[in-house]
Amino acid sequence: MPFAERAKATPTYFRARSAALTVNMMSIILKTIKYLGMALLVVGIIFLARCGYQIYDVLRTENMCGKTMGYEAVSPTGTHKAVIYEFNCGAMDPFSTQISILSRDEEIPYSHGNVFGASRGERRGAWNGPYAEIEWITSNHLHIKYIKDTSVHHMAKEVRGVKITSETL
Repeated sequence: MPFAERAKATPTYFRARSAALTVNMMSIILKTIKYLGMALLVVGIIFLARCGYQIYDVLRTENMCGKTMGYEAVSPTGTHKAVIYEFNCGAMDPFSTQISILSRDEEIPYSHGNVFGASRGERRGAWNGPYAEIEWITSNHLHIKYIKDTSVHHMAKEVRGVKITSETL
């Protein structure tokens, strides 16, 4: 029996009831999809935020690297300070000595020194890196002394208008 004939033979009550159930079921399915979609969106946003934070956390230098203050000397005019510190980024990094010239209220950076960087010296400073000394000759001249067997990676000639000189002990 073709569909059109069956539809005519079915009582109107059953056709109307069937249509009402279908519309009601469709409404329930659409609401379920809507709420599931919203829940997935919220979970997705939380997941992306967490992933973003994890990436930020991994890329932050201060989490991977440590610094230990050794010695600080303020310039005669008080505008600059020279700091000796050890900067280390984990088990594969040797203990190093870093020297930076900073403004008087500036913090030691989570990076290598802007004046001097060295490793592998036999004699060690209190900061665990190769021993070094700093001395302000004038307010725009800093003198560095370091142990002869130290492996110097970086030695600047001038930083922030301050002349740098050095000698081995």
